[in-house]
Amino acid sequence: MFMHFTDALALALGYFLGSIPFGLLLTSLAGTVDLRSIGSGNIGATNVLRTGRKDLAAATLLLDALKGTAAVLLGGFLSPTWAIYAGFFAFVGHVAPVWLRFKGGKGVATFLGCLFAINWQVFYHAGSKGGFCRGRYDADFIL
Repeated sequence: MFMHFTDALALALGYFLGSIPFGLLLTSLAGTVDLRSIGSGNIGATNVLRTGRKDLAAATLLLDALKGTAAVLLGGFLSPTWAIYAGFFAFVGHVAPVWLRFKGGKGVATFLGCLFAINWQVFYHAGSKGGFCRGRYDADFIL
């Protein structure tokens, strides 16, 4: 499959959006401890919550989800065929950001943001029926 410049740009945009470490940035701006030195050492919202700042954890969760959503939407604007791949690259960018020597977060919020942008109905049904919370991996929870 031949890749055009806009396809490659969509993938690069997805990766670089995903690699923005919002948890680390917000905790650094708030003057709390280095996020990578506490808890699991990840840069995600759960580890931000371990700092005791619920407001920063909520903001991290929202911003991490929004960067997945933005990657899919902007990637789809640049190249509709590669929108889902741009979301995948945002997920990879969150899990392995080049800025942090490829040690990022787990990517849950970024994945959920991508899923919301790709198909919000599946996102809604999966969340409302407990598909993510109860460990159910079969497709019947969507029905």
